[in-house]
Amino acid sequence: MRSHLRDEEQPALFDAEPAVAPAPAPSSTRRSAPRHLIRHRLADDVLAGSGWAAGTLLLIDPDRRAGRGDMVLVLDRNRRLVGKLDRELGRPAVRHGRGVTWLSSLDQVMGVVVSAEPSLVSFAPE
Repeated sequence: MRSHLRDEEQPALFDAEPAVAPAPAPSSTRRSAPRHLIRHRLADDVLAGSGWAAGTLLLIDPDRRAGRGDMVLVLDRNRRLVGKLDRELGRPAVRHGRGVTWLSSLDQVMGVVVSAEPSLVSFAPE
């Protein structure tokens, strides 16, 4: 056992600085990478029943995974369809204003609609 003289200063146990600086506290406002959204303007009144007239600008998030009941943009061979993702007779389908379109393995879900901005032309008085 080591002895100390009373005049010799001893370091206090809880007053010593830590050898390693503490990690900064995680910030609650974490900045995420900006999302790349796809812009799609409706050309006809197919989705007027959903409140989206011709000229409505839709913002589609391609990173978001589509689930049943989500409004999605689908690349169906050579055309683009916007509608609600659903199942019809056990097969994946898109319900839109003209009916139901079954999806095949060649069709690609481009993303989920996250925002709809109606055009001012649709509100113009006639």
